[in-house]
Amino acid sequence: MKKIKLLFIGIFIALISGCATASFTQTGQTFPEYEGVVRVFLEQPEDVNYVEVGIVSSKGGQVHDAADLIKALQKKAAKNGANAIILASNKETQGFVASEYYTGSTTSKEMTAIAIRIRN
Repeated sequence: MKKIKLLFIGIFIALISGCATASFTQTGQTFPEYEGVVRVFLEQPEDVNYVEVGIVSSKGGQVHDAADLIKALQKKAAKNGANAIILASNKETQGFVASEYYTGSTTSKEMTAIAIRIRN
C-alpha cells in the first residue's frame, strides 16, 4: 500500500510540474514550420498584412504562469507555420480535489490565440 501512495504522489507531482500543453486547429492557409521567434499581439494589429493560419490553445496547472502558456502557444503556432499570434482569451478555473491521497484546491489555466502569418 505504501508503494501505491508513493507512486500516486510521484505522478501527481509530475502532472502539476510539467510543461504547459498546446493544441492547434487549422482554419486558414498552410505554411511550412516557422523557425524564428513568434511575435505576440495583445489585439488585432493594424496596418499589418497577414493571413490566418489557425487557432492555438494552451493549458496548464497551478504552477504555470501566463508566460508558460504563451510560450506553449508560440511553439505550437511556429510548428504549424505561423510567425505571430493574437491573444484572444485567458481563463483561470479554481477547483477542489478530495481523494484518499490528496485533498486541496487546484487551478487550471487556459489561453487561446489566433495564429497568423505576417506577409512582408
